[in-house]
Amino acid sequence: MGKTSRAGGRRRMLIPSALLTAGALALAACGSSSSGSKTNSTPSSGAPSGSKVAATSSGPNTPKPQPLASKTKLTIGYTAPIEVFGEPELALLNGEFAKENIDATVKQVVSSTVPQLLAQNNIQIALSGIGAGTLNAIHQGIKLKAIGNPETLQASDPSGLYIQKKFLDSSGMLKKPLPKNFTLTLGDQGLGAVSIYWTEKYLEANGLSISDTTNVNLAQNLIGKALQNGSVDAGFANNPYAGSLVKDPSLMKVAPAGGAAWYITTQSYLDQHADVAQAAMRALVRTARTYLASGYRDNANVMGQLSKWLGVDQATIKLSPAPVFLPNMDLSLLEPIAQGVQQSWIKVGNVLNYSDPTPFSTLSDPTVLEAVVGKPAPYTPS
Repeated sequence: MGKTSRAGGRRRMLIPSALLTAGALALAACGSSSSGSKTNSTPSSGAPSGSKVAATSSGPNTPKPQPLASKTKLTIGYTAPIEVFGEPELALLNGEFAKENIDATVKQVVSSTVPQLLAQNNIQIALSGIGAGTLNAIHQGIKLKAIGNPETLQASDPSGLYIQKKFLDSSGMLKKPLPKNFTLTLGDQGLGAVSIYWTEKYLEANGLSISDTTNVNLAQNLIGKALQNGSVDAGFANNPYAGSLVKDPSLMKVAPAGGAAWYITTQSYLDQHADVAQAAMRALVRTARTYLASGYRDNANVMGQLSKWLGVDQATIKLSPAPVFLPNMDLSLLEPIAQGVQQSWIKVGNVLNYSDPTPFSTLSDPTVLEAVVGKPAPYTPS
């Protein structure tokens, strides 16, 4: 479903299924955008444009709004209508952008078009998964920067790499030698899925690599069934399809998943509109802290908004563990993932068009978050 939300009334349009493509998080499908609208109120007063006063609190309704000197248009694109990408929509619905004097549009875009849309200023910020297309675009000279990390997963989240127990010893390590036709599925993106990072880490711990397996492309909703009926030997399953695998006596989860999404923009936008980028991140951080803090699934208003946006009932949303929306958008959590997945893709070949991982310092710019939340201690799971 392609959607756009902005100031005014609202409508939604269905897009043809042929336009849907797998999201970079190996979760739901991404579609093209459509037009629609939503009312946005205007704040009455605020701090000077570009103020860089970092937050002194991490509780609800922080950091304090610092409205821009004049109303400013901003378009945020997201690549899949999934719960972990719901933050911009909730910020819009609850007036958090308006508090910063931002006339915001939030719309769905196709993941493969994100670098082009940002470079052409058709969108100013994108919320997407770490993807090979974006990394290749950066290597080719499009100066994109990660400015925030929206989420991670609970330690108890069932998403991860599952393997048939017959191939494992009692400690969860692979028995050797591994069959030559040992089949592995990471989803319908194949070895281009970001889950190759966690999969390769596990295989390396066993003295193996992806090249020792036979890749099978399957849609996420088919992976669980394929594992349970034995048609594949190993598979990386995500929510909401992973929950049924935890108690299956024939399977063992051997590696976790993790958050692999980022807010990205262009270096030129940061150079020219740092005040707007900071204002947008203040709104998004407030949304995480106010509406998406621990226990948010017990908030009927928030769940009603998510349910309407996702187009699924609340009971269905609650079938999977809630993601952890990071109150400080901690970019440091993404560094090992971004570096590790590049190394994995370079190793398998034909995914990235370069041979040395791009440093995370090139992929990201922490200055926006530092202006918004200061330099808090890194996030640690509770």
